Amino acid sequence: MPSLLDLPREIRDEIYTYCLVSPGGLIAPYLLPRCNTLKANASRRRAIKSTKSRQKKQHLHLISDPIALTPHDAIFQTPDLFRDTRKSDYLSLSLRSTCRQIYNETAGLFWSRNTFYFEGLGESGRGMGVARTLKVMGQTASRLIERVTIRMTSLGPEYGALRKVLNTLSSRARLGNFKRLELVWGKVEFWSLMDALYGGDVPLFDAMIEDLGGGLAGERFERVVRVPVCPPGDDDDDEEDRMVHEEVVRCLHYAIGGTMICGDVVKWKDRVMVGI
Repeated sequence: MPSLLDLPREIRDEIYTYCLVSPGGLIAPYLLPRCNTLKANASRRRAIKSTKSRQKKQHLHLISDPIALTPHDAIFQTPDLFRDTRKSDYLSLSLRSTCRQIYNETAGLFWSRNTFYFEGLGESGRGMGVARTLKVMGQTASRLIERVTIRMTSLGPEYGALRKVLNTLSSRARLGNFKRLELVWGKVEFWSLMDALYGGDVPLFDAMIEDLGGGLAGERFERVVRVPVCPPGDDDDDEEDRMVHEEVVRCLHYAIGGTMICGDVVKWKDRVMVGI
């Protein structure tokens, strides 16, 4: 009977890419209960203590469309339904365990072609947050991650974990393959920074800037920040908003460095304003 290894290498590479690379380039690790299998059903008939421990066991599932399937999506309330009906929306690394040749041929493909995506810094719905996810993955696997994108939340208590997250990623850069961090603020989230800076919660804003600068100081991996562009306007309020927007952008960039992108336009590069 023909096997996968009988196919030409070029075709095998296409199959590997289809199985191990997210179409959009982003994957999000969500914690879901393990699926019900014959083995799991048999384990329920064993001793009560061991059965309970197995029933509580959960696994990371690699969601391939985290923009559409957020950690709070209602479908994750019934994990079995998700696994049965949305099989194209998550990846499995089981192919790499088929045999030694396939393992060697796919070495690095999953890690080099996918970006790990997180909704916020901490736990959110089915997402465990950056630091806990890397801990669950273990030192060996987490050191293979090359790129991380974090969709930042509105400024609040969750930012207390910012320095820990940055220190964790910095250690993966020093001891592993980590190469690129991208921080993304949406309109609502960025507006919360503007409100904090000029709306009365300056200490919280300053603490965030201090954690950004301290957590990233001396690290050499690539850093990219994406923020929304300030909408144009003619009245005095709009002019004030533009000034506040520019000040927040400047503070973020001087703390983080790297590349600052407003909308789709690069505004700062390595602490130098572009286009002056």
